[in-house]
Amino acid sequence: MIKLILTGYDRGVEGTLEEIVNELIDEHCRKANDSFIPYKHLIKELEANVEVVLRQITVTKEEIKKAKSKEKAFQGCMVVIDTELEVEKRVDSRYIFLDLLYRKTLEKESHLMQSEISLKNIRRQLLIYRAVVDRLKEYNTVMIGKVNSAAIIPEKKNKIIGGGVVGLMMSLFLAFIIEYLGVSRTMGTQKQN
Repeated sequence: MIKLILTGYDRGVEGTLEEIVNELIDEHCRKANDSFIPYKHLIKELEANVEVVLRQITVTKEEIKKAKSKEKAFQGCMVVIDTELEVEKRVDSRYIFLDLLYRKTLEKESHLMQSEISLKNIRRQLLIYRAVVDRLKEYNTVMIGKVNSAAIIPEKKNKIIGGGVVGLMMSLFLAFIIEYLGVSRTMGTQKQN
């Protein structure tokens, strides 16, 4: 809290005081806004990151759907083969292909989970920084009271009277000293004669 006191002989003091207070408030608000600029830039970057991660999640989900549909289609295409040798060769190659599809699907699901965790972390940070920036208004300087002023009328009469009394006393004191010195001198010369 700042308390400013200006004294003067005219009503212009009130206007000057209001100007000073308004300048202080404006300057502090500018500084508060400037101090939140890095937060605002960080929020924009985090929002862009959220968009990128959401796109990655969407693409990964589509890839998982495609891989699962390929797996189902491949399983549906299996036909019973007559000879045992051909069955063994085809079953082995089919299982290898299914295993490959299954592993790719697991890998993509793992990537999806990591992306979702990353998205949650980014959103949490975004929430924190937005809360800080939203509280910016609480940090602004405001005038609580009002500007009070009263023109002070100087008491010239009292000062003039006081000065006159002091001057008279000094004159009387000097006159007394001069008279005393004059009397002392005459008494000193009379004693010597």
